[in-house]
Amino acid sequence: MPHGYKVIIETVKQNKMTDQEFIDEVYELAFGDNARHRLTEEQGPYEHEEVLEKLKQQDEWSYKWEEQEGVGSFE
Repeated sequence: MPHGYKVIIETVKQNKMTDQEFIDEVYELAFGDNARHRLTEEQGPYEHEEVLEKLKQQDEWSYKWEEQEGVGSFE
């Protein structure tokens, strides 16, 4: 289960997370539980590029929601 971005940031700052753990957490933020290990015959594992695209899409949706709701910082 993903810990959320705040836990990831704190853990990385405290050097308690390996590179692989970081990658696993980022994949889970993008695609949900156990996303790094998605292995089926029809779908191979997610590529780094897919994860970045998904996170960019989520960021864009978040920005649009914040703008619509009047929350966040828009400088």
